[in-house]
Amino acid sequence: WGNDDRATRTNNAVKLFEKEHPGITVRTSNADFGSYLTKLATQAAGGGVPDVVQLDYRQISQYAAGDALARLDEPIDAGTIRTDEMADSFL
Repeated sequence: WGNDDRATRTNNAVKLFEKEHPGITVRTSNADFGSYLTKLATQAAGGGVPDVVQLDYRQISQYAAGDALARLDEPIDAGTIRTDEMADSFL
């Protein structure tokens, strides 16, 4: 979600990710914030949330409570996802 500049920056980051991870293809979708939230809510209601979403912190608890987000305990415990540089308030 966001403006054209944000979409361009997101797409550039995706290109870098795909270059570093051959065989993984990322499809992006951009919309204004309200349209994005409506689409995501519809997808969640139908059980079809994308593998990766970008949420404002105010929406995270709503989607977590509805089991639309994957738990990350195991990859964090395994060290696959590092949290040592994240602020405790984000965790």
